[in-house]
Amino acid sequence: MRPLVVIHRWLGIGLGPLVAMWFATGIVMHFVPFPNQSESQRVAGLSPLTLEVQVHGPADAVAALGAADGLRIRLIQRTDGPIYIASDGSTSTALRASDLAPATVRSRELALAIGADYARRRRMAAPDPARLALIDHDQWTVAGHYQRHRPLYHLALDDDARTEFYVSSTTGEVVLDTTRWERRWNLIGSVAHWIYAPALRSKPELWSAIVKWLSFAALTLVVAGAVLGVARVGIGASGRRRAIAACTGGTTCSACHR
Repeated sequence: MRPLVVIHRWLGIGLGPLVAMWFATGIVMHFVPFPNQSESQRVAGLSPLTLEVQVHGPADAVAALGAADGLRIRLIQRTDGPIYIASDGSTSTALRASDLAPATVRSRELALAIGADYARRRRMAAPDPARLALIDHDQWTVAGHYQRHRPLYHLALDDDARTEFYVSSTTGEVVLDTTRWERRWNLIGSVAHWIYAPALRSKPELWSAIVKWLSFAALTLVVAGAVLGVARVGIGASGRRRAIAACTGGTTCSACHR
């Protein structure tokens, strides 16, 4: 039992504040999820197809890519025309539907136009051209499923909610939008809970190893505490029974007169 006491004591000193932080931030996460684009938001920002020029069929797009099975093909309308987006498990490719030429977003002007059209269709304010930046990742886009879209165009809207958009340079789609309210609450929620610092989270294997080992250590702390608690209750009860059995009936016996 002594080794278990030592393990529980020292793990408690080192991990007690972390476990308490996980508990508190988990409550925040229950009410404020990590920023993510819902399907309804994505659809609300889409432009209707306007096929004013002759376009190639999906089979032509697949043939142009030389793709194998498992490819998903979508046709969307961008501000610069209809675009085929081909996606597999880890990559995405954009082709112009008119001539099957690559359709990556290479200019700030096009990214700004895409963001402005998306905002207009969702009845939001227009993006601020002075606050457009090309980034690899930030606090809200470090997850692996954004890898196919990097680098990202980061746009800030001139509205009361301080909304920010992220436009994929690969497909030209708006892949995420956040508000100041979401960002502030997530700093004391998901970011703290998941140890989601960008410098660490951008290294998936290191981040995963740290989270797993900290979780294992915290689980050991909790299990050790539970075992010790049950053991102490048992020891206390048996000691009380022995005291009662040995009692001579005096008025000063604490076991009998408690």
